[in-house]
Amino acid sequence: SVDGYQRVPAEEAGQSYTGSGQVDIVYAEGSIVTGDPSQSPIGGAQTLGSTTLTEALKTARTSSQTQAVVLRVNSPGGSAAASEAMWRAVKRTANEKPVIVSMGDVAASGGYYIAAGADSIMAAPTTTTGSIGVFGLLVNAEGFFEDQLGVTFDGVRTSPYADLFSSTKPLSPDERRLIGGSIDQTYDTFLQRVADARGMSVEAVDEVAQGRVWSGRDAQEVGLVDTTGTLADAVAAAGDAAD
Repeated sequence: SVDGYQRVPAEEAGQSYTGSGQVDIVYAEGSIVTGDPSQSPIGGAQTLGSTTLTEALKTARTSSQTQAVVLRVNSPGGSAAASEAMWRAVKRTANEKPVIVSMGDVAASGGYYIAAGADSIMAAPTTTTGSIGVFGLLVNAEGFFEDQLGVTFDGVRTSPYADLFSSTKPLSPDERRLIGGSIDQTYDTFLQRVADARGMSVEAVDEVAQGRVWSGRDAQEVGLVDTTGTLADAVAAAGDAAD
Protein backbone atom coordinates (compact mmCIF):
# COMPACT_ATOMS: atom_id res chain seq x y z
CA SER A 1 0.00 0.00 0.00
CA VAL A 2 1.00 3.64 -0.32
CA ASP A 3 0.99 3.90 3.48
CA GLY A 4 3.41 1.00 3.72
CA TYR A 5 5.57 2.41 0.96
CA GLN A 6 5.88 5.69 2.87
CA ARG A 7 7.31 3.81 5.88
CA VAL A 8 10.19 2.27 3.93
CA PRO A 9 13.46 3.57 5.46
CA ALA A 10 15.44 5.85 3.19
CA GLU A 11 18.44 3.52 3.35
CA GLU A 12 16.40 0.60 1.97
CA ALA A 13 15.29 2.84 -0.93
CA GLY A 14 18.89 3.58 -1.80
CA GLN A 15 18.85 7.04 -0.26
CA SER A 16 21.02 8.37 2.53
CA TYR A 17 20.06 11.02 5.06
CA THR A 18 22.30 12.22 7.84
CA GLY A 19 20.84 15.61 8.69
CA SER A 20 18.60 16.47 11.62
CA GLY A 21 16.85 19.52 10.22
CA GLN A 22 14.08 20.04 7.71
CA VAL A 23 13.05 22.25 4.81
CA ASP A 24 9.65 23.87 5.29
CA ILE A 25 7.44 24.60 2.29
CA VAL A 26 5.21 27.65 2.77
CA TYR A 27 2.48 28.06 0.16
CA ALA A 28 1.50 31.52 -1.10
CA GLU A 29 -1.57 30.74 -3.21
CA GLY A 30 -4.30 33.06 -4.52
CA SER A 31 -5.07 36.73 -4.96
CA ILE A 32 -3.39 38.91 -2.34
CA VAL A 33 -5.54 40.60 0.30
CA THR A 34 -4.92 42.15 3.70
CA GLY A 35 -5.62 40.28 6.93
CA ASP A 36 -6.90 36.72 7.24
CA PRO A 37 -9.25 35.65 4.42
CA SER A 38 -10.76 32.89 6.56
CA GLN A 39 -12.29 35.57 8.78
CA SER A 40 -14.15 37.14 5.86
CA PRO A 41 -17.86 36.29 5.51
CA ILE A 42 -17.53 36.58 1.73
CA GLY A 43 -16.52 33.41 -0.10
CA GLY A 44 -15.23 33.09 -3.64
CA ALA A 45 -11.88 32.64 -5.34
CA GLN A 46 -8.86 31.52 -3.36
CA THR A 47 -7.13 34.38 -1.60
CA LEU A 48 -3.79 34.87 0.10
CA GLY A 49 -3.96 36.93 3.28
CA SER A 50 -1.06 38.97 4.62
CA THR A 51 -1.71 37.84 8.19
CA THR A 52 -1.91 34.17 7.19
CA LEU A 53 1.36 34.14 5.27
CA THR A 54 3.17 36.25 7.86
CA GLU A 55 2.22 33.78 10.60
CA ALA A 56 3.25 30.79 8.48
CA LEU A 57 6.65 32.34 7.82
CA LYS A 58 7.04 33.15 11.52
CA THR A 59 6.40 29.50 12.37
CA ALA A 60 9.10 28.40 9.93
CA ARG A 61 11.48 31.13 11.04
CA THR A 62 11.21 30.34 14.75
CA SER A 63 11.24 26.53 14.47
CA SER A 64 14.48 25.03 15.72
CA GLN A 65 14.06 22.12 13.28
CA THR A 66 13.62 24.26 10.18
CA GLN A 67 16.92 24.87 8.43
CA ALA A 68 15.59 26.49 5.24
CA VAL A 69 12.32 27.61 3.69
CA VAL A 70 10.83 27.15 0.25
CA LEU A 71 8.16 29.74 -0.55
CA ARG A 72 5.87 28.34 -3.25
CA VAL A 73 4.27 31.33 -4.98
CA ASN A 74 1.23 30.91 -7.19
CA SER A 75 -0.44 34.32 -7.18
CA PRO A 76 -1.48 36.97 -9.71
CA GLY A 77 -1.06 39.76 -7.14
CA GLY A 78 -3.55 42.02 -5.43
CA SER A 79 -3.29 44.53 -2.60
CA ALA A 80 -0.10 46.61 -2.61
CA ALA A 81 -0.25 47.11 1.17
CA ALA A 82 -0.62 43.38 1.77
CA SER A 83 2.22 42.64 -0.66
CA GLU A 84 4.51 45.01 1.25
CA ALA A 85 3.62 43.37 4.57
CA MET A 86 4.36 39.91 3.17
CA TRP A 87 7.58 41.11 1.54
CA ARG A 88 8.74 42.26 4.97
CA ALA A 89 7.92 38.84 6.45
CA VAL A 90 9.83 37.07 3.66
CA LYS A 91 12.78 39.42 4.06
CA ARG A 92 12.88 38.95 7.83
CA THR A 93 12.84 35.18 7.38
CA ALA A 94 15.61 35.37 4.76
CA ASN A 95 17.73 37.35 7.22
CA GLU A 96 17.68 34.32 9.55
CA LYS A 97 17.37 31.27 7.28
CA PRO A 98 17.77 30.54 3.56
CA VAL A 99 14.57 31.26 1.64
CA ILE A 100 14.14 29.92 -1.89
CA VAL A 101 11.12 30.97 -3.95
CA SER A 102 9.56 28.37 -6.21
CA MET A 103 7.17 29.94 -8.72
CA GLY A 104 4.14 27.99 -9.91
CA ASP A 105 1.95 28.80 -12.90
CA VAL A 106 1.64 32.49 -12.00
CA ALA A 107 3.82 34.67 -9.77
CA ALA A 108 3.14 38.15 -11.06
CA SER A 109 2.66 41.68 -9.74
CA GLY A 110 2.24 41.25 -5.96
CA GLY A 111 3.26 37.61 -6.42
CA TYR A 112 6.61 38.83 -7.70
CA TYR A 113 6.75 41.57 -5.05
CA ILE A 114 6.78 39.06 -2.19
CA ALA A 115 9.28 36.86 -4.04
CA ALA A 116 11.74 39.76 -4.10
CA GLY A 117 12.34 39.31 -0.38
CA ALA A 118 13.89 35.84 -0.81
CA ASP A 119 17.51 34.79 -1.27
CA SER A 120 16.88 33.11 -4.61
CA ILE A 121 14.04 32.80 -7.13
CA MET A 122 13.34 29.68 -9.18
CA ALA A 123 10.58 29.66 -11.80
CA ALA A 124 9.20 27.05 -14.15
CA PRO A 125 10.07 27.79 -17.79
CA THR A 126 6.39 28.51 -18.45
CA THR A 127 5.68 30.50 -15.29
CA THR A 128 3.90 33.82 -15.90
CA THR A 129 5.83 36.33 -13.85
CA GLY A 130 6.96 39.94 -13.72
CA SER A 131 4.04 42.33 -14.22
CA ILE A 132 5.91 44.82 -12.05
CA GLY A 133 3.45 47.67 -12.03
CA VAL A 134 0.74 49.41 -10.02
CA PHE A 135 -2.69 50.71 -10.88
CA GLY A 136 -5.54 52.21 -8.89
CA LEU A 137 -9.26 51.83 -9.47
CA LEU A 138 -12.07 54.00 -8.13
CA VAL A 139 -15.72 53.54 -9.02
CA ASN A 140 -18.01 56.53 -9.59
CA ALA A 141 -21.56 55.20 -9.39
CA GLU A 142 -23.20 58.63 -9.25
CA GLY A 143 -24.82 58.24 -12.66
CA PHE A 144 -26.08 54.75 -11.89
CA PHE A 145 -27.77 55.79 -8.66
CA GLU A 146 -29.37 58.86 -10.20
CA ASP A 147 -30.35 57.48 -13.59
CA GLN A 148 -31.34 53.95 -12.60
CA LEU A 149 -32.56 54.37 -9.03
CA GLY A 150 -33.46 58.04 -8.81
CA VAL A 151 -31.17 58.49 -5.81
CA THR A 152 -28.91 61.50 -5.32
CA PHE A 153 -26.42 62.28 -2.56
CA ASP A 154 -25.51 65.33 -0.49
CA GLY A 155 -22.78 65.43 2.11
CA VAL A 156 -21.05 67.46 4.79
CA ARG A 157 -17.28 67.30 5.13
CA THR A 158 -14.75 68.81 7.49
CA SER A 159 -11.84 68.99 5.02
CA PRO A 160 -11.44 69.24 1.23
CA TYR A 161 -10.44 65.56 0.95
CA ALA A 162 -12.65 63.98 3.61
CA ASP A 163 -14.68 62.18 0.93
CA LEU A 164 -11.72 61.43 -1.34
CA PHE A 165 -12.72 57.80 -1.92
CA SER A 166 -16.44 58.35 -2.24
CA SER A 167 -18.10 56.20 -4.92
CA THR A 168 -20.89 58.71 -5.53
CA LYS A 169 -19.00 61.66 -7.01
CA PRO A 170 -16.34 62.30 -9.65
CA LEU A 171 -12.77 63.12 -8.68
CA SER A 172 -11.62 66.73 -8.73
CA PRO A 173 -8.31 67.56 -10.49
CA ASP A 174 -6.57 67.89 -7.11
CA GLU A 175 -7.91 64.53 -5.99
CA ARG A 176 -6.67 62.92 -9.20
CA ARG A 177 -3.21 64.34 -8.57
CA LEU A 178 -3.18 63.03 -4.99
CA ILE A 179 -4.20 59.53 -5.99
CA GLY A 180 -1.86 59.53 -8.98
CA GLY A 181 1.01 60.56 -6.72
CA SER A 182 0.23 57.71 -4.33
CA ILE A 183 0.24 55.20 -7.19
CA ASP A 184 3.57 56.56 -8.47
CA GLN A 185 5.08 56.31 -4.99
CA THR A 186 3.96 52.69 -4.65
CA TYR A 187 5.46 51.87 -8.06
CA ASP A 188 8.76 53.51 -7.10
CA THR A 189 8.87 51.40 -3.92
CA PHE A 190 8.16 48.27 -5.98
CA LEU A 191 11.04 49.12 -8.34
CA GLN A 192 13.40 49.69 -5.41
CA ARG A 193 12.47 46.38 -3.77
CA VAL A 194 13.24 44.53 -6.99
CA ALA A 195 16.42 46.51 -7.68
CA ASP A 196 17.79 45.71 -4.22
CA ALA A 197 16.89 42.02 -4.55
CA ARG A 198 18.27 41.52 -8.05
CA GLY A 199 21.36 43.69 -7.79
CA MET A 200 20.09 45.95 -10.56
CA SER A 201 19.65 49.68 -10.89
CA VAL A 202 16.15 51.10 -10.56
CA GLU A 203 16.40 52.25 -14.17
CA ALA A 204 17.27 48.74 -15.35
CA VAL A 205 14.33 47.26 -13.44
CA ASP A 206 12.02 49.90 -14.92
CA GLU A 207 13.05 48.77 -18.40
CA VAL A 208 11.63 45.28 -17.75
CA ALA A 209 8.81 46.46 -15.49
CA GLN A 210 5.98 48.84 -16.49
CA GLY A 211 3.50 46.00 -16.20
CA ARG A 212 5.31 43.72 -18.68
CA VAL A 213 4.69 39.99 -18.27
CA TRP A 214 7.47 37.44 -18.82
CA SER A 215 7.68 33.68 -19.04
CA GLY A 216 9.95 32.05 -16.50
CA ARG A 217 12.59 31.38 -19.14
CA ASP A 218 12.50 34.98 -20.41
CA ALA A 219 12.46 36.34 -16.85
CA GLN A 220 15.73 34.52 -16.23
CA GLU A 221 17.26 36.16 -19.29
CA VAL A 222 16.31 39.67 -18.12
CA GLY A 223 17.46 39.04 -14.55
CA LEU A 224 14.15 38.71 -12.71
CA VAL A 225 14.71 35.08 -11.66
CA ASP A 226 17.87 33.13 -10.92
CA THR A 227 17.08 29.80 -12.53
CA THR A 228 14.29 27.54 -13.75
CA GLY A 229 13.19 24.33 -12.11
CA THR A 230 10.46 22.44 -10.28
CA LEU A 231 9.32 22.57 -6.67
CA ALA A 232 11.50 19.52 -6.01
CA ASP A 233 14.48 21.41 -7.46
CA ALA A 234 13.74 24.33 -5.13
CA VAL A 235 13.60 21.99 -2.12
CA ALA A 236 16.97 20.52 -3.13
CA ALA A 237 18.42 24.02 -3.51
CA ALA A 238 17.10 24.97 -0.07
CA GLY A 239 18.72 21.87 1.38
CA ASP A 240 22.04 22.80 -0.21
CA ALA A 241 21.74 26.36 1.11
CA ALA A 242 21.12 25.05 4.62
CA ASP A 243 24.27 22.89 4.70
